[in-house]
Amino acid sequence: MPVEIRRLLFTDDEFRAAVDELLAGGRAKLPRGRVVQMEITTEDPLAAGLSIQTEHGQVERATLDDAHAAAAVIAYCRKRSIPLPRSGSKSLRRTSKGIAFDVTLKESDRQKASA
Repeated sequence: MPVEIRRLLFTDDEFRAAVDELLAGGRAKLPRGRVVQMEITTEDPLAAGLSIQTEHGQVERATLDDAHAAAAVIAYCRKRSIPLPRSGSKSLRRTSKGIAFDVTLKESDRQKASA
């Protein structure tokens, strides 16, 4: 059976905005604040080292793992009404064109979504 793959490409600025929104929301186990520096440490799966300026003006280092990165991208899409399937496997990786968020749907995933 065919496999459906949906890819969203984010610029570095869009990805950073997604991470900023995640940090501002306080839902992640990361310091609240804004990103002042971000360095991609692994490309697949995506992970990044962050320098975060906290609400109190201090700069803290933190690691953004693939789960938090995915949560940031998903929340960014929801806030902007960009539709995403609930089912399917999701992955983030750095590409030559930016940050790629891939959703892979197999036939069984599509059947669950239509039920």
